Amino acid sequence: MLLVERAFGGWLTDILIIVVVAALLLSMIAASADGGRAVYGIAKQGLTLRQFERLNRFGEPARALTVDMAVNILVVLVVSSPVAILLAANLGYMVCTIFAVSGFLLLRRDRPDWPRPIKLRPAWKLVAWVVLIVDVVITVVGATHPEEAGYGSIRNTVIALCVLALSMVFYVARRVWQDKLPLRWRDRDDENERPNASL
Repeated sequence: MLLVERAFGGWLTDILIIVVVAALLLSMIAASADGGRAVYGIAKQGLTLRQFERLNRFGEPARALTVDMAVNILVVLVVSSPVAILLAANLGYMVCTIFAVSGFLLLRRDRPDWPRPIKLRPAWKLVAWVVLIVDVVITVVGATHPEEAGYGSIRNTVIALCVLALSMVFYVARRVWQDKLPLRWRDRDDENERPNASL
């Protein structure tokens, strides 16, 4: 901004600041809309608080949108750098990818006969292992060295982990307190719990 101000004067700097603020606002709106709909879907699956399952009269998940916006605003106010906000988002995406790929590998080992709408050759298990190892390395290195990645200090990593840990608190509250179900790491083999192959 300082170089722009020296080259073109203060008026262009003011315009660029407006553009940057507008871009951040649009990014926040898009992230909240996406996150709100994701939280609604997760609640419908019984993985977070039941209150997020509700839609308003316009068919929008207003409660999920409100909580998502509040978390975004809190992160903006707490982190030391606007770029550090990306750390929380990217760390969340990487952790979800690790869980998804490791879930695929665990299900192929634990329940190989479950109906699957898409059947993959055994070679894809090797591909999944490679992806899992690469994702774990990237996540661990990025989370423990945020300065080198341009995300700020280790404090920002702790904030991102706290945001992610909040989702686990909501899951435990939904399962134990709201649904009155036991908290277990592994579901029993029950015909009623088998996934529908047509999904």
